[in-house]
Amino acid sequence: MKSRLASSAILLVWFSLALATLGGGQKDGRIVTPREIGLIFAYPNGFNWRDVGAYVGTPGSEYFARMSPEALKIQHGRFQHFCAADENQFAFFPYSQLKQFEAQEIAAGRPPIFVTATYQGKKRPVYFAWSLDLHDNIPRAPHENWMQAVDVSSDRYLDFWINQYVHRTLWKNRYAPSTQWVGIDNCAFRLDLYGVIDDAGRFVTEIPWDPPFPRTADQYLSAIQSFFHRLAQKAPDIKTMCNIGSLKDWSKFQNVYADVPGVMSEDIAYNDPREFSRKGQYNDWTALSWFGSLGRVAVLRAIATRGNASEVRTGYMVYLLVRGPNFFFAPEFSDSTASAVPLAEYAPMRAALGEPTEALKIMPDRSKGSPYNLYSRTCQRGIVYVNWTGKTEEIVLPGGARYFDPEGKPVTRLSLPDVSGTYVTTATP
Repeated sequence: MKSRLASSAILLVWFSLALATLGGGQKDGRIVTPREIGLIFAYPNGFNWRDVGAYVGTPGSEYFARMSPEALKIQHGRFQHFCAADENQFAFFPYSQLKQFEAQEIAAGRPPIFVTATYQGKKRPVYFAWSLDLHDNIPRAPHENWMQAVDVSSDRYLDFWINQYVHRTLWKNRYAPSTQWVGIDNCAFRLDLYGVIDDAGRFVTEIPWDPPFPRTADQYLSAIQSFFHRLAQKAPDIKTMCNIGSLKDWSKFQNVYADVPGVMSEDIAYNDPREFSRKGQYNDWTALSWFGSLGRVAVLRAIATRGNASEVRTGYMVYLLVRGPNFFFAPEFSDSTASAVPLAEYAPMRAALGEPTEALKIMPDRSKGSPYNLYSRTCQRGIVYVNWTGKTEEIVLPGGARYFDPEGKPVTRLSLPDVSGTYVTTATP
């Protein structure tokens, strides 16, 4: 009975410390709200809206008003492609108004806004593949959902996006400028995801766009980078948060995101053992680690099965691997409830480990090499390990300290299965 009471007392101390950091209490290097709980289209579970530090939701969501004044209200929209259905759902973009503006511009002898490409002798709209619901390259989505690319390199379009979309549509309900953000969906900045519909009704990609639109992958990335750079100059009050999709060349991430103040990820620790997924996560984690090192903002979701403590732990370990001082952790259950993982399921780990104190370390597997990696990061009171090597990893812990596993047992080594994460806490001899 005595040991059980002692364990309960320790847990109470851990939970109180976690509330002071995840729920409130300013930390060194943090310039946004100290509340580190994030939500991406999810609902509080075991806490309330006042405890949430950053919420990504639809424009005008009623939940923004329930949050604390300093919390980030991220109204999710888009900037690079739109469809007719966006008028009244999700992005709530003034599509018909932009079409009218484009018609006026064309009549005045200026280039169009919506992107076209010439194929089989015809000038055709350029659509975003993910919006088409393709089956054997034939669209199955309703036509009003087909998203057509816009010329993001155009100053005319940028002005429209700032004034007609953000200021007059997204920000009808005004909040403090430092807390009001614009979420950007579909940030898969790849030219090969765009194409036209041919005469047989099939989607054909990698067709060169008509002038004056970008015609190569590098030109397209330059246009994306230019949009964010010019936005930061023209409207510094508009802070964007990109929902990271993919890049064909991840070495260009730092250039493309040079002027982007925030990012989000819908699942930072998905359990997929295939090599291309390991490569994708390596790209995500190294990109997020760089982003966090600049002190920028990120809301990172980790999906876990309800009742699966190992998945919650792995998600939190990945979060600590990449965490920057202005990041938010947004764990969510994988069922259809859009329910957040309760704070109590990861607060003890936060209190036990503290904040990261060193950079992310990557050790490729000796036989396979990267992306079959063992990842680790030192924290204030322990070390985080995430194993993506493709096999169970036998980890010999560094010398110079005593180590304890998550159950509090002293250990000198760990046996960590593939696609999982764990930690040890430390106590100097």
